Amino acid sequence: MENLYDTKWQTAGGESWEDRYRQDRYEASHWLFSRLDFTKVLRAGRAIDAGLTYNLDHTDEWWHTEQWSNEAWVVDPDQSRSFLIQNHEATAYAIYRDSYDKLSYSVGASLQWDRIAYEKSGGALTARNYIQPFGNISVAYAINPQRGTNINLDVSRYISALPTSDQLSSYEKRVSENVYYVGNENLDLPTGYRTQLTYTLRGAWRFSYSFGLQKDGIYDLSWVDPERPEVVWQSPVNGTRAYSHSLSVSWNQSVTDWLRCTVSFNGGWTRDSYGQYVCETFRYDGFASLLFLLPKRATINLWGSYESANRWIGGSINDALLCGLSADKTWGRFTLKLNAVFRLWNREVTSYQLDGSYAMRTTTLSAPLEGLQVTLSCDFLNRNPKPIRKVETMLDNAW
Repeated sequence: MENLYDTKWQTAGGESWEDRYRQDRYEASHWLFSRLDFTKVLRAGRAIDAGLTYNLDHTDEWWHTEQWSNEAWVVDPDQSRSFLIQNHEATAYAIYRDSYDKLSYSVGASLQWDRIAYEKSGGALTARNYIQPFGNISVAYAINPQRGTNINLDVSRYISALPTSDQLSSYEKRVSENVYYVGNENLDLPTGYRTQLTYTLRGAWRFSYSFGLQKDGIYDLSWVDPERPEVVWQSPVNGTRAYSHSLSVSWNQSVTDWLRCTVSFNGGWTRDSYGQYVCETFRYDGFASLLFLLPKRATINLWGSYESANRWIGGSINDALLCGLSADKTWGRFTLKLNAVFRLWNREVTSYQLDGSYAMRTTTLSAPLEGLQVTLSCDFLNRNPKPIRKVETMLDNAW
């Protein structure tokens, strides 16, 4: 998929320059998802769930980059390269759950191991390992079980986002003509705590409030090379802290036997801090979809979403309007999936140095088709997997 970028820099001293380049990215990926689940029923309504999971994501990427120079596109060998993305994840978990009449609760704990492969200087491949414990408590009260009306309270510790291979790699990457990016092998995991209160009405309407606290967030630090003022370096560091409050409303219901509608709206306030610097922002988004259930195990999903502009420590991004089409068809153990995403206007990302000495704005001159994905999968056991709510994805996203 080709992307066209236009980047502009501005320093506090009034110096500015512009760079335009285009990039074709190709990737070949394979995934492995495996799990082993065990449930011991102690009595009616009381049980212990335990299990192991292992996931592998292996992706080979190729970048072909050309710079706009002297009214012509010229191949940039520094940015045209191939690299490997390989992530391993293994989790051991245990959940105790119990119920008394309309009241139920669960207490869970897990130990998660993540291994992220990345390149060191000179292209050598190495990996960083993370091991973290997690816990969660969930309490639910069924107000009207027959009509699907209930209230839930969830408290959880989670990982906001794993560092990427680029963020860890000490391989110097040329972002554009005068900007270089180098990773940080010492990045810690950004972790947080989240509390969510949810009220579900008749199985269709859902209202929720979330409060989140995150520490060790990752921020891209920028600085001007003291020996070459025209060169800017970027590198990720830990250190941001974030507090967030969010509200969400959603409606999800089958209109007919072959059509299901979903509409949701989310709004939230976040206070992001890094040392003496503070960034407060309010953002919101909306989503709507139509899911068509076709005969012979096939579906078509049409969706659209809007996301407001967002700011954080050291950067910002403009609003976005997206729409998409996804379809899948199953034959026996094999499932073919198609997913297309369309972006209706350009994406602009601004990065700036906190002392105001430097700012960079990159505009992605989007083609209407932003992404196209085709997936062929096989269920070797030919059965539906048991649903498990993982600790880090148990709650709705909170900002």
